[in-house]
Amino acid sequence: MPEAPRASHLVVLQHGLYGDATSLHALQAALEDLDGGAGELLVLSASGNVGRTRDGVAKGGERLAAEVRAAAARQPSLQSLSLVGSSLGSLYARHAAGLLLDEAGLMAGLRPLAFVTLGCPRIGEPHENLPTALHRIGERVAGFVSHTRPISPSLLSPSVRPPILP
Repeated sequence: MPEAPRASHLVVLQHGLYGDATSLHALQAALEDLDGGAGELLVLSASGNVGRTRDGVAKGGERLAAEVRAAAARQPSLQSLSLVGSSLGSLYARHAAGLLLDEAGLMAGLRPLAFVTLGCPRIGEPHENLPTALHRIGERVAGFVSHTRPISPSLLSPSVRPPILP
């Protein structure tokens, strides 16, 4: 990640299942073009989950949170943060957001600005191979979750802070 001395906004891109740091290259290039060479935008294509996308959302989110903290510490001019996740990366980003959020409403010392998900499997999708009873249970859980708060059922644990965006 090239360091921009004047960068005030960090945009973190998190790839999905089996992805790597180049998976969102087109989006990274488009964001950097929007900055127009001003150097105010620092785009980080996260690499902490490369080759490690099969060990769960919590571990992936923890690795992403660590990467965001490190980037924020390396670049003291940063003031705000946006997280962008693609597919499974969206779940990592959501979990990382919960880990990064502090009592003051900051994430890694930065003001959260945007949270973007692309093709996020928040609730999952029906599989025709599953027994009917499992479909019914899934529908009830999905209905409960979507009517109470739009978050992944894995984040309903009281030990995890609610997401920043309800």
